[in-house]
Amino acid sequence: MKNTKLLILAVSLSAIGLMGLVFLGVYSFPGSINFNSMTGMGNMMNGNGSVLTTASVNSLQQKATNGIINKTKNSITFSQNSVNLVALAAPPTHKGMYFEIDNLINPTLMMKAGTNIHLTLVNEDNVMHGFEIVKAKPPFSPNPMMAYGSLFNSFIMPIWGTNSSQYYSSSTTINISTSGTYSYICPFPKHAQKGMYGKIIVD
Repeated sequence: MKNTKLLILAVSLSAIGLMGLVFLGVYSFPGSINFNSMTGMGNMMNGNGSVLTTASVNSLQQKATNGIINKTKNSITFSQNSVNLVALAAPPTHKGMYFEIDNLINPTLMMKAGTNIHLTLVNEDNVMHGFEIVKAKPPFSPNPMMAYGSLFNSFIMPIWGTNSSQYYSSSTTINISTSGTYSYICPFPKHAQKGMYGKIIVD
């Protein structure tokens, strides 16, 4: 009986350790995993997240706050005190390690100190992505969650990948309280390092 309990404990700890390595990007299973079949766990990881349809994503984007877009400088300037921002993680139109905001790839966001941002992250990729604002600048650490502290309540835990018709999302409210230059990044291992980041300039 004692040996059986020890065996069960050892197997359980091994499984937990393996899932930890998968999450940190150290180990990947052979073949593919359909994260969409793991809805319960996806919602647990999301926290306040939900699953959206394409129409829901389009509706969210239409309600986003309009900023002044400068395509030449790849920047968006917000003058409002309160901003609704929708960030798409690796959408099909711009596949790769990028954020898309207002049809720009990794744009520089410019705003004034004290701005409240209601951010919704929508993952349109088939792998996990998250969001956070950090003081660090590129080149970034391969493990941002270990290396940097998240600022302004900006951290969104990486959320599950999606399929072609359903997208996991998660939201947070950020108060950009201090002037400075910051980076918004994907905190999932190696993603910021591969180009999933942009700049925030606060004056």
